[in-house]
Amino acid sequence: TIQKAAALQSNGDASEAAEAWLTAVLAASEWLPPNDEQVAAIGVQCAKALAHADGLEAARAILKAAYASHCISFGPGIRLFARRYERDFLLPPEAPEELLETLIT
Repeated sequence: TIQKAAALQSNGDASEAAEAWLTAVLAASEWLPPNDEQVAAIGVQCAKALAHADGLEAARAILKAAYASHCISFGPGIRLFARRYERDFLLPPEAPEELLETLIT
């Protein structure tokens, strides 16, 4: 499912990629241990795909869940989350805290 989602995303098929990433994040949440780091990582990819498919509300909900899982796995803090996924968010590490907060609110 992850390979399919990544392939669809790289081919520019936003809605199909978003659906595949959503399937992957739901499967990861069900089958991996609670708050496994992959749940957050797949959640970030899912949120990106949903945002590209104009599913901003769903993307924000998935990103909030990924952040919550990340906080339990690695410790709280939006800056830590943003640094871990800075390539995905395309934000510089020194981005203002207010900008980072908009990712999960």
